[in-house]
Amino acid sequence: MGMTNGEKIQQDFACEVCEPIIEDDIIHVIFADKKDSAIGFDWSWWSAEYKEPTTKNDLGVDCIARQDVERYIEGFINEYTPKEELEFINLELDGLKHLPLITPQEPKCKDCKWWKDSDGEYRRGCGAESQCPINRKEVYEGNGYCFLYEPQEEEKMVKIELFSHYHHFQKHAPESGDKYIRCYNDIFVTKRDQIRTNDIALLIEPRFIQPAVYTFIEQHYIEFKYIFTHDSYLLNNLPNAKRIIWGGVWGTSDMPKINKISIVASDKANNYWRKERVILAKILSDPEYVGRVDTFGTFNGGPRADTLSIYGPYKFSIAMENSVDTWWMTEKLMNCFANKTVPIYLGAPMAEALFNPEGIIFAESINQILDIIENAASYAGLHAGLDLALKAVAAYTPENYETGRIEIDGDKVFLNRNAYTTNDPANAKFEAHRAYADVMYMVEGEETIYVKPVSQLRNITAEYNPDGDYLLADFDEDATPVHLTAGSFIILLPQDAHAPNCWYGEAKDVKKIVGKVLL
Repeated sequence: MGMTNGEKIQQDFACEVCEPIIEDDIIHVIFADKKDSAIGFDWSWWSAEYKEPTTKNDLGVDCIARQDVERYIEGFINEYTPKEELEFINLELDGLKHLPLITPQEPKCKDCKWWKDSDGEYRRGCGAESQCPINRKEVYEGNGYCFLYEPQEEEKMVKIELFSHYHHFQKHAPESGDKYIRCYNDIFVTKRDQIRTNDIALLIEPRFIQPAVYTFIEQHYIEFKYIFTHDSYLLNNLPNAKRIIWGGVWGTSDMPKINKISIVASDKANNYWRKERVILAKILSDPEYVGRVDTFGTFNGGPRADTLSIYGPYKFSIAMENSVDTWWMTEKLMNCFANKTVPIYLGAPMAEALFNPEGIIFAESINQILDIIENAASYAGLHAGLDLALKAVAAYTPENYETGRIEIDGDKVFLNRNAYTTNDPANAKFEAHRAYADVMYMVEGEETIYVKPVSQLRNITAEYNPDGDYLLADFDEDATPVHLTAGSFIILLPQDAHAPNCWYGEAKDVKKIVGKVLL
């Protein structure tokens, strides 16, 4: 055997490596310049023969998305990360940018590299192309796709042998003599006794709960006929991945809606969105929300709650998914529909493609949910255009933001997307409109907006101009300051004179949308 992966690391990094510590099949290596920390490597990988990377996927090279690696490394950073460790992690992230690219290729017969050894075992490598161990069919000659990728005559499978912690398909379990397929759910995808042509994988739990399962599938997807999943990465990158929506209903009711808003949260906080839900539930359990929001669950040491109690008598319920992904919709959303409760929903963006979006209040952060509770109910129904503008501005984040005008309903409802630096209030002017209302939504940054009734303006410097729909007046220090932060909004009607774009403490760069609504 040539050089091992471990030897290659030592050669390239020219580092002094202490004696390896083998523990649970992990080798811990302490680098000379990082004596206060250790890096762990899988022992089997460390001792395996090093192979030069290639841009051709011969099924012997693992191809992963650079952004996924970056996201994985960033997952080790939190508020308690020491400064020196943070600097090291940032160096690692920067180094990723300089790694060579590997372009995955769809496997073809001549690239499969499976062959049957003299002992009857199937192995990979250069050699004769006899049979594929995955489908047990003769491979196609030449450069055609292997059997797995060839369209075959469909067979109607009516029975399922399910390998799962769940038992939702018991009635379909095969009996003696039945034709059936095998379905492996979550962790069971890694526990098959052998590979079969018609094996399928069913991934229910999201990636953060079953990371090892997703890693396995990304490396062994070709061993399954289909992979049913909600996961956007698998759906976009695996040829045999099929979308499935996992949204059950735990109970239904048709009770009078005598209460306002509910939220349920457990004490689990093992990923970002679970932590956010616990934070939100604790905020809403404060006495200031009594009478408006009722909290349920174990987040504060309380008991588990049943479905009827959470949804039955409530007009609205805050539904936050454990994980936010394109198609990840669960009972949290479905229970609202089944109990005729309007969801205040933080979760799958594609929910609006499957359900009537007019029956869902969408949010992208807990700050938006708090703002909805505080303000949105006061404005909803005042004007159809305001409802449209509120929904439109809430879709923007710092990541998808672009400046410029965008029309929602022609000249009746449109958005002006701005980016600027806030100014000294001493230089501010009041403005007011008659034809349009303003919906000001802060995407990023913060500013102060000074507001006072038009009737109380002291010095109007430009009378109302109907062509531009504005009047102007000098700034009055007795105006009411409104602190607008990221994720919050203010609606300004024609009677509300306002001086926007003023700094809060100091000048800052902001991204702010001004929605214009013709009244």
